[in-house]
Amino acid sequence: MQSKYKTPHDFVISTFRAFDHVPENARFVVAALDLMAQTPFRPGSPEGWPDTAAQWGGADGLYKRIEWCNTVARVVASRARPVELGDAILGPAFSAKTRQAVARAESGTQALTLLLASPEFQRR
Repeated sequence: MQSKYKTPHDFVISTFRAFDHVPENARFVVAALDLMAQTPFRPGSPEGWPDTAAQWGGADGLYKRIEWCNTVARVVASRARPVELGDAILGPAFSAKTRQAVARAESGTQALTLLLASPEFQRR
């Protein structure tokens, strides 16, 4: 059972890994991290970035993650099978409720957004 909420960096990198994709333009990665308030090389203090759910959770943080999921889903929806991808990247952590939501989605984009925004994918 995954219990640690992913930092924006972990979340963005795990999204790219899920699709076995390395972006050609690094600005795409920086823009995603900037959106989620973890701009590279600009931590809020000399201690670096916090590693707690309290820093990255909350309504605004979740909304920004969902925006990121939807952006990615629109780009790759035609190349992915969401339920099969969920099995591959989450394995036994892919819950029956999430599987059902992904399978019942109205479109491939919506299905991928639901998969990437799922509690299982948000944790490590």
